[in-house]
Amino acid sequence: MSFPTRRVVALSRTLHIYLTVFALFAIAIFALTGICLNHSELFGLDAARSVTTSGQLPPALLQSLDKLDIVEYLRSHMNARGAVGSYSTDDDEIRISFRAPARKTDISIRRPGGAIDMLCETRGLLAALGDLHRGDSTGAAWKWVLDATAGAILLGTLTGIILLLTTPRRRLTGLAALGAGTAIMLAAYWFLVP
Repeated sequence: MSFPTRRVVALSRTLHIYLTVFALFAIAIFALTGICLNHSELFGLDAARSVTTSGQLPPALLQSLDKLDIVEYLRSHMNARGAVGSYSTDDDEIRISFRAPARKTDISIRRPGGAIDMLCETRGLLAALGDLHRGDSTGAAWKWVLDATAGAILLGTLTGIILLLTTPRRRLTGLAALGAGTAIMLAAYWFLVP
């Protein structure tokens, strides 16, 4: 084995070990949530628990109609959580929705008067993990986490193939396993997906 090849193999081995260990927790979570998402009815991921709450918006906020102040009031006094999904106002009502993994909150504030009606639906921990898996209602920063994790897994896969190809004792068996796995996935798609 030549000097550059040895360096590539050594770098691949180091990257492979540490990238896969780094992404190990994410791989386990993605595997668990993938099973749960495939069988959502079995795990009750779609079953929502609803809670209705009422309150009163302070007159000063109702007069100013400052969106940020109203949203922050709802977060601190009504336990509204998540990103603001929509905010609309008309002469009779202010409607605000908050979205977070496995959580949806819809708020209606009647005008005039400021009476608050809040409906909060939650779907539990496994549903939250499923939403994190898909990137639903998670915000832009979480999508970067998903992309970085996918990149680490992909790079770990590529370095694993490099290690397989440069290990003569395991090359033939490894390539046979790689070919069989690829063929099974393609056949499953071809014959089983409508």
